[in-house]
Amino acid sequence: MTDCRYGHAAGRNASGDCVQCNRDRAAAWYLNNKDRAIARILAYKKAHPEQYREYGAKFRALFPERKKLHVTKWQSGNTVKRLISESRRRARKRSVGGEFTEGDVSRLLIAQSGRCNWCGQCLDEHFHVDHIIPMIKGGRNDAMNICLACPPCNTRKGVKLPSQFMAELALR
Repeated sequence: MTDCRYGHAAGRNASGDCVQCNRDRAAAWYLNNKDRAIARILAYKKAHPEQYREYGAKFRALFPERKKLHVTKWQSGNTVKRLISESRRRARKRSVGGEFTEGDVSRLLIAQSGRCNWCGQCLDEHFHVDHIIPMIKGGRNDAMNICLACPPCNTRKGVKLPSQFMAELALR
């Protein structure tokens, strides 16, 4: 290996150029042309969806910790979307119809004055979206069948019907 004119002790590529100089040049181009670079990437992704999906699968298999870190970061910043996503997954699994949105959850938060539907405790950012009639007992996964609950109430309620749970709460 011979040093390039900039003093890099890096190797040479097939055309005899310094590998480090090429990296530096590419990084500088990217910084100066970020929009063009992103447009190229998106165009390639659109034109070659199979290859892009395959590449993504290989990358996730090689670096599972990166995927986990990405998912954890997304979940912590998107609590309501995560709750909706989990609810949809459970509904699909049980073949239960219906769907609700982030807007439905926001409206419920206002309608319930930021309080638990069951005990009236003030909800913080760690609330649960509870199905009033549990999906396992025939309830749908839609805006008419959800309420916001504090984690202890939702956990205690489990798959009980509202009448059963309210009776249980009255005994406490």
